[in-house]
Amino acid sequence: MKLRYILFQFRKALIYKLTVKHGKGYGIHSPFVYGFVREVMLQSKKDKNPGAWVKMMQQELFDNKTFLHTDAIGAGTRIRKRKFIKAGRLARKSGLPRKYIRLLIKLTHYLSVENVLELGTCCGLTSACLARGKDQIMVHSIEGNYERYQFALSMFSKWGISNIAIENERFNDVLDRFSKYDARFDMVFMDGDHAYKPTIQYFEKLIHLLNKNGVIVVDDIYWSPGMTKAWKAIQNHPSVTVTIDLYRFGLVFLHRSQAKEHFTIRF
Repeated sequence: MKLRYILFQFRKALIYKLTVKHGKGYGIHSPFVYGFVREVMLQSKKDKNPGAWVKMMQQELFDNKTFLHTDAIGAGTRIRKRKFIKAGRLARKSGLPRKYIRLLIKLTHYLSVENVLELGTCCGLTSACLARGKDQIMVHSIEGNYERYQFALSMFSKWGISNIAIENERFNDVLDRFSKYDARFDMVFMDGDHAYKPTIQYFEKLIHLLNKNGVIVVDDIYWSPGMTKAWKAIQNHPSVTVTIDLYRFGLVFLHRSQAKEHFTIRF
């Protein structure tokens, strides 16, 4: 099973490297996507200002020796044989690399994001960085594992971050409640369940919670054959007009005033 997973990842990485293009925006005819590449991707590589405090928070997590149960709702971990895991190991295995965190922060500025929904808090690094990276932003994060929820709460308190609302509930229950009360978000970060069926189920609900010019970020789109299948289904969804494949995650835009188009971009 492990060998099959390694071969799958190698094949996807090779195909991606052979087909990837548009690293600097050249050849892109969509003004919106060209602007994204020039103003978000390239600028996030040049601007290292968030790097210092992101690195500090990341290192604090990596050094943390708190033991957490590995049990989680969803398929978002490959750490299955251990009943407990140190928070530092979990953060290293599951956390976003700093360049992707900087990109998400830059994206919140580019799209004037005010409300973020995160499915899957884990150790809390991504939500903490988004909350700290932009003034007047509110991050709503949902975590199904109680111990991770409590751990993330403690880290938010330690870092002095108060603009995060975190809940310990099942994703579907929260999404149904948000739908009932007509909640709306400018950005959604999906990182809590890496199986095909639930990913599609969540996406179908999320498209009704996203503001017109918002973005849904799907993490680990090549994590497994099931996630890749889900990513392809999302790309072909009738509500989707623009998708951007950055290999680690995919960006999904709805109702843009342009023809349906998909981009694979080197990052």
